[in-house]
Amino acid sequence: MMSNQLYSNIKEDFLNGTINLTSADIRVLLVKPGYSLDISSHQYVSDVGSANIAGRSGSLHGVSISGGVFDAENETVENYGTDGFDYLVMYESTGDDTTSRLIAYFDTASGLPVAGTSGSISITIQWSDLISKIFSL
Repeated sequence: MMSNQLYSNIKEDFLNGTINLTSADIRVLLVKPGYSLDISSHQYVSDVGSANIAGRSGSLHGVSISGGVFDAENETVENYGTDGFDYLVMYESTGDDTTSRLIAYFDTASGLPVAGTSGSISITIQWSDLISKIFSL
Protein backbone atom coordinates (compact mmCIF):
# COMPACT_ATOMS: atom_id res chain seq x y z
CA MET A 1 0.00 0.00 0.00
CA MET A 2 1.46 3.33 -1.08
CA SER A 3 -0.69 5.87 0.81
CA ASN A 4 -2.02 9.08 -0.68
CA GLN A 5 0.56 11.27 -2.41
CA LEU A 6 1.24 13.83 -5.12
CA TYR A 7 2.80 12.80 -8.42
CA SER A 8 6.42 14.00 -8.67
CA ASN A 9 6.01 15.91 -11.95
CA ILE A 10 3.08 17.96 -10.67
CA LYS A 11 5.21 19.20 -7.77
CA GLU A 12 7.51 20.84 -10.33
CA ASP A 13 4.47 22.37 -12.06
CA PHE A 14 3.33 23.85 -8.74
CA LEU A 15 6.78 25.28 -8.05
CA ASN A 16 7.29 26.80 -11.50
CA GLY A 17 3.72 28.14 -11.70
CA THR A 18 2.54 26.17 -14.74
CA ILE A 19 -0.65 25.00 -13.03
CA ASN A 20 -3.22 27.08 -11.18
CA LEU A 21 -5.55 24.77 -9.26
CA THR A 22 -8.22 27.43 -8.79
CA SER A 23 -8.64 28.07 -12.53
CA ALA A 24 -7.75 24.65 -13.99
CA ASP A 25 -10.36 21.99 -14.84
CA ILE A 26 -9.67 19.50 -12.00
CA ARG A 27 -11.31 16.06 -12.16
CA VAL A 28 -10.96 12.59 -10.64
CA LEU A 29 -10.39 9.19 -12.23
CA LEU A 30 -11.89 6.07 -10.65
CA VAL A 31 -9.00 3.63 -11.15
CA LYS A 32 -9.17 -0.17 -11.28
CA PRO A 33 -6.77 -2.39 -9.28
CA GLY A 34 -4.72 -3.25 -12.41
CA TYR A 35 -3.03 0.18 -12.38
CA SER A 36 0.68 -0.02 -11.54
CA LEU A 37 1.52 3.26 -9.86
CA ASP A 38 4.81 4.96 -10.77
CA ILE A 39 4.63 8.15 -8.74
CA SER A 40 7.96 9.48 -10.05
CA SER A 41 7.47 9.00 -13.81
CA HIS A 42 3.71 8.92 -14.52
CA GLN A 43 2.72 12.40 -15.67
CA TYR A 44 -0.42 12.16 -17.83
CA VAL A 45 -3.76 10.33 -17.75
CA SER A 46 -2.51 8.24 -20.68
CA ASP A 47 0.11 6.80 -18.27
CA VAL A 48 -2.73 5.35 -16.18
CA GLY A 49 -4.10 3.63 -19.31
CA SER A 50 -7.71 3.63 -20.48
CA ALA A 51 -8.15 -0.05 -19.53
CA ASN A 52 -7.49 0.91 -15.89
CA ILE A 53 -10.11 3.69 -15.74
CA ALA A 54 -13.53 2.64 -14.40
CA GLY A 55 -15.00 6.14 -14.60
CA ARG A 56 -14.37 9.88 -14.43
CA SER A 57 -15.84 12.70 -12.41
CA GLY A 58 -16.96 16.00 -13.80
CA SER A 59 -15.09 19.20 -12.97
CA LEU A 60 -14.61 19.78 -9.26
CA HIS A 61 -16.58 22.72 -7.87
CA GLY A 62 -15.88 25.01 -4.95
CA VAL A 63 -12.12 24.69 -5.42
CA SER A 64 -10.12 26.71 -2.92
CA ILE A 65 -6.58 27.18 -1.69
CA SER A 66 -5.86 28.65 1.71
CA GLY A 67 -2.71 28.38 3.79
CA GLY A 68 -1.19 25.86 1.38
CA VAL A 69 -4.25 23.60 1.63
CA PHE A 70 -6.24 22.49 -1.44
CA ASP A 71 -9.96 21.75 -1.04
CA ALA A 72 -13.12 21.35 -3.13
CA GLU A 73 -16.74 20.37 -2.68
CA ASN A 74 -17.58 16.67 -2.49
CA GLU A 75 -18.09 15.21 -5.97
CA THR A 76 -20.82 12.78 -7.07
CA VAL A 77 -20.18 10.52 -10.05
CA GLU A 78 -23.53 9.24 -11.33
CA ASN A 79 -24.10 5.95 -13.17
CA TYR A 80 -20.52 5.59 -14.33
CA GLY A 81 -20.71 1.86 -15.09
CA THR A 82 -20.44 -1.49 -13.36
CA ASP A 83 -16.66 -1.81 -12.78
CA GLY A 84 -15.27 -1.53 -9.30
CA PHE A 85 -12.21 0.55 -8.50
CA ASP A 86 -9.49 0.71 -5.85
CA TYR A 87 -7.96 4.16 -6.31
CA LEU A 88 -8.78 7.79 -7.02
CA VAL A 89 -6.44 9.81 -9.22
CA MET A 90 -6.88 13.58 -9.41
CA TYR A 91 -5.89 15.25 -12.68
CA GLU A 92 -6.05 18.48 -14.65
CA SER A 93 -8.28 17.84 -17.66
CA THR A 94 -7.32 19.32 -21.02
CA GLY A 95 -9.75 17.09 -22.93
CA ASP A 96 -6.84 14.94 -24.14
CA ASP A 97 -5.43 12.11 -21.99
CA THR A 98 -1.94 12.64 -23.42
CA THR A 99 -1.78 16.21 -22.05
CA SER A 100 -4.03 15.92 -18.95
CA ARG A 101 -1.61 16.11 -16.02
CA LEU A 102 -1.80 13.76 -13.04
CA ILE A 103 -1.95 15.55 -9.69
CA ALA A 104 -2.59 13.15 -6.80
CA TYR A 105 -3.05 9.44 -6.10
CA PHE A 106 -5.40 8.27 -3.33
CA ASP A 107 -5.50 4.67 -2.17
CA THR A 108 -6.52 5.40 1.39
CA ALA A 109 -10.01 6.83 1.77
CA SER A 110 -13.28 5.88 3.36
CA GLY A 111 -15.22 3.56 1.05
CA LEU A 112 -12.24 2.32 -0.99
CA PRO A 113 -12.18 -0.10 -2.69
CA VAL A 114 -15.56 -0.08 -4.45
CA ALA A 115 -16.73 -3.50 -5.67
CA GLY A 116 -18.12 -4.01 -9.16
CA THR A 117 -21.81 -4.77 -9.58
CA SER A 118 -24.22 -5.95 -12.24
CA GLY A 119 -25.99 -2.56 -12.19
CA SER A 120 -24.74 0.95 -12.78
CA ILE A 121 -22.83 2.51 -9.85
CA SER A 122 -23.06 6.05 -8.47
CA ILE A 123 -20.67 7.28 -5.78
CA THR A 124 -19.93 10.46 -3.88
CA ILE A 125 -16.30 11.32 -3.25
CA GLN A 126 -16.25 12.93 0.18
CA TRP A 127 -13.08 14.91 0.75
CA SER A 128 -11.59 15.07 4.23
CA ASP A 129 -12.76 17.69 6.70
CA LEU A 130 -9.43 17.47 8.53
CA ILE A 131 -7.01 20.39 8.44
CA SER A 132 -5.13 19.02 5.38
CA LYS A 133 -8.43 18.68 3.37
CA ILE A 134 -7.64 17.07 -0.04
CA PHE A 135 -3.91 17.76 0.21
CA SER A 136 -1.51 20.36 1.55
CA LEU A 137 1.89 21.63 0.49
